[in-house]
Amino acid sequence: MALHAALPRPALRVWWGALVVVPVAFAGLGLALFPLQAVPTPPRPAPPVSAPVAPAPAYPAPFAAGAVTFAADRAELAGPSVAAVARVAALLGDGPGSRVTVTGYAADAPGPAEVAQRLSEQRAQVVADALVASGVRRERLVVAGRGSAEPLATPELSRRVEIKAE
Repeated sequence: MALHAALPRPALRVWWGALVVVPVAFAGLGLALFPLQAVPTPPRPAPPVSAPVAPAPAYPAPFAAGAVTFAADRAELAGPSVAAVARVAALLGDGPGSRVTVTGYAADAPGPAEVAQRLSEQRAQVVADALVASGVRRERLVVAGRGSAEPLATPELSRRVEIKAE
């Protein structure tokens, strides 16, 4: 037999009131006192903005070809190094342009570090003077000596001057 059949009519109303009406009323009162709030979502980070990059100047293959090397304990251009400096000077031209760094190295120089530093500066200056004599503007050149820093695989390659356009 069902529960509501056993109860008298007034008790049935109380039973339904206790089971259905009162919880719904309390829920409505709770929503009125404490409204639902949306959970805040963290803001999305803005996508990274990359600045446009200017393309690197395209130099012909001869610019990279040819090593500028020196004899041991010397700062005079000779042999293929003269031709390599002449090719670079022809590519750079005599007009205004980007700065060019001429960096000398003397990783195999005997003696103290000061000797290697002085020799590397002399080598870089000799190459810069040859570029100027070939028509490159001196104000475009930045001359530096690195001494015995950054040696390469062989002593011949460690006696070098690197020319880089900025």
